[in-house]
Amino acid sequence: MLTTGAPNCDRSVRFDGGIQTLAEAGYKIFLEIGPTDTLASMGKRCLPKNTATWLSSLRQERDDWRSLLDSLATLYKKGININWSEFHRDSPRQRVALPTYPFQRQRCWNDSFGIKAYAEVRENRTTEDAEGTEE
Repeated sequence: MLTTGAPNCDRSVRFDGGIQTLAEAGYKIFLEIGPTDTLASMGKRCLPKNTATWLSSLRQERDDWRSLLDSLATLYKKGININWSEFHRDSPRQRVALPTYPFQRQRCWNDSFGIKAYAEVRENRTTEDAEGTEE
């Protein structure tokens, strides 16, 4: 007999039973932390359709960051409290000038061209207003 030192290595995993137990305890969101979505895919088959949300941190053949953000967005939409300060801790930030009047019809996309364009428009208006008040 071969012994591995790990007490549970020779026992079968009762994955289905574990998922059933978690569902009975009220868990409705399952997040797999790992390089693929294998267990999340298996878990979907253990419960009736649309009774739980199955998320993966990473997926094969998909951009890692996109996969993480998709799961984070789903968690947020489901009402999970996200620590946004911690999430953005290492991200560079800058203030962006946005229109204050709802009918300015100025596009404000978060890309360098849109931000620069609005900032330039705003500066030009401020300059024109200042010049107009002197007359």
